[in-house]
Amino acid sequence: MQKSGILHIIDSHCAGPLAQLVVDFVQKFNERGLCAQLVYLKQPGAGDLKIADKKIALHIIEKQKGLDIKLIFHLAQIIRKEKINICHSHDLESVIYSSLAAKLSGISSVHTQHIRAYKKIPNFIFALNKYIIPVSEDIKKNLLQCQRINEQKIQIIYNGIDLASIDRHLDNHRRLKMRMDLGIGKDTFLLGNIGHLTAQEDQITIIKALRKLIQRDTDAQLLIAGNGPQKEILEAFISKYHLKNRVKFLDPQRVERGEILNMLDVYILANFSEGRPFSLLEAMAAGKPVIATTVGSNAEVVEEKKTGYMVPCGFPERIHSALMRILAIDTLASEIGQAGRKKIEEGFTLDRMALFYEQVYRQI
Repeated sequence: MQKSGILHIIDSHCAGPLAQLVVDFVQKFNERGLCAQLVYLKQPGAGDLKIADKKIALHIIEKQKGLDIKLIFHLAQIIRKEKINICHSHDLESVIYSSLAAKLSGISSVHTQHIRAYKKIPNFIFALNKYIIPVSEDIKKNLLQCQRINEQKIQIIYNGIDLASIDRHLDNHRRLKMRMDLGIGKDTFLLGNIGHLTAQEDQITIIKALRKLIQRDTDAQLLIAGNGPQKEILEAFISKYHLKNRVKFLDPQRVERGEILNMLDVYILANFSEGRPFSLLEAMAAGKPVIATTVGSNAEVVEEKKTGYMVPCGFPERIHSALMRILAIDTLASEIGQAGRKKIEEGFTLDRMALFYEQVYRQI
């Protein structure tokens, strides 16, 4: 394939999994000789991803409130100047501007839908794109329900994990050091969750499951990496049930996700909806058994009793039951973790993801 200019466009660039994925994605395509560039539709702020060391061509456009017509022309200027062949949007904000700028410039556009649709986009916007790429079967179904899209344009491509970014943190000495710094014993059964602290993410159910473990005299603690509006509610619950020494909070913008996962024994995702279970993929890549709710795309990732356990939403006793199964057999956590790692290696790597996207670009 000849060198092509691919312009990836994303509205949000905070230090979250989607932003990190897009940065890794662009870097991987540059390694493959596809000359990918990146557009942010907001100015970077404190805590945002730092990409200066990634050698990525970055364009920042401050999108105005409402429909910003000037932004379409600004993108068109970048397309002409940088000899872009394909525009690739990654969220419901950027798809509007990417599609229109590509049409104005006489080039093709594609859109990846990473989450369930939270607002309706005019149907003609999706029609302007050569392909619509949901990252799971669940998101495909959601798109077809919410938008009038020609199903022949839809190709599912699962998100991929940069295994090297996980593996560099999987160090036992570092694991013990970080545990010690947080007051967590080397043999403590450590549960973990990474996510925004909201009612939808339902960290309180994980805390309730921890409480049940402790009531059975299990040496267990919970590490929650996240910020959000539910933090005070969670802290009040923790205080009420005297769990302050059992639950630790971390700011995920200050500690790398791989380092957090390195410390854990089990990863738990208790959310009420999920479009792209990125943290599950990361945890499985780190060789951790996972427990996840039976919602959205989670079941497309977790194989029951093989790479983890599926539980209904809002039932701490079911999470507790899964944890007790893992604790009952000394080798089970390791066996499940290894199976999860193998599943990621076979179907959810960044290299595999890049290969499938390159095939899409070839078709265009």
